[in-house]
Amino acid sequence: MTGNENLYLLTHQDLYELRVDLEDFDGGKGFTVYDGFAMGSEKEKYMLKFLGPLKAGDAGDGMTYHASIPFSTIDIDNDRWEGGHCAVDHTGGWWYNQCEASNLNGKYLNGLNPHEYQGVYWHEWHGPSYSLMSTKMMIRPKFRELPKPPTTTETPLE
Repeated sequence: MTGNENLYLLTHQDLYELRVDLEDFDGGKGFTVYDGFAMGSEKEKYMLKFLGPLKAGDAGDGMTYHASIPFSTIDIDNDRWEGGHCAVDHTGGWWYNQCEASNLNGKYLNGLNPHEYQGVYWHEWHGPSYSLMSTKMMIRPKFRELPKPPTTTETPLE
């Protein structure tokens, strides 16, 4: 079973939020939290099926541009770029619309890169010419208000 299939199975059964953590080579850190995340099935080409609005963070929005886009890999072109193949040109699988905004699966390069969009990038945080040192995408069930405990008239035990 693939990672994308596991992600689909998880996000298909409950409401999740997505947090993306970013780190550069100078020790700078940024993050973004989306108030909702769901991925489509294999039949839906593992599309970024649902992405909620930005909830928190300081790294900007690198995902909304790719919402409702199927996942592309080097051997499967699902992007919307008619002039080429984003996963080949940007060296990694991702939910590419017309390539830009982010790619956390790009080639691992060391910081500033003379070739835009070739590394691991988040467009709104250091731009497409800077390849990030590390990234994490984490999901968790969205918190719901917990039910209030039942009221009781019993006397506590001493």
